[in-house]
Amino acid sequence: IMPPKGEGWYVIQNSPNGGLSFTKNLDGASHTLVCTLTVISSGEDFNNHEEFLKYVEKQQERNMGKRRYKNMKNEYQLCELFSDFSVEYQISAMDTKRKSSDGVNLVMKMRGYTFIHPEDSSYIVDIAYSERGISEFFTPSFENIGKEFIDNLIIEK
Repeated sequence: IMPPKGEGWYVIQNSPNGGLSFTKNLDGASHTLVCTLTVISSGEDFNNHEEFLKYVEKQQERNMGKRRYKNMKNEYQLCELFSDFSVEYQISAMDTKRKSSDGVNLVMKMRGYTFIHPEDSSYIVDIAYSERGISEFFTPSFENIGKEFIDNLIIEK
């Protein structure tokens, strides 16, 4: 996977568990853009699409951390973008631990896909982009940057 296009992106995580993240700070620590790709080895067997959808919902809830993020809106739907078992999601949450310099809680908006690798069902892939900041200062063009990041994903064996 290639970093998003444009200047100022840097790798913030290249973990041994298959995660890769690119970030760009727009206004200090209070406004950030992040694009992530994570591949995990799964010991799960899913009997149907609904089971996989529930698994993704549970994983995203766990990843968001209820102590830090206050859920504002979650949407999950089955799709077939990457494989037969794919879920598209959109998440909005208030970051209760980070505030702007004015003391306003920051909001995080995330959009992504979780899917079973089409060539090797022992792997689950998650690709997403998110923006955290004060809602009225969100970057309108970031939606296009995030979509392009996802579109650049090439699935290989």
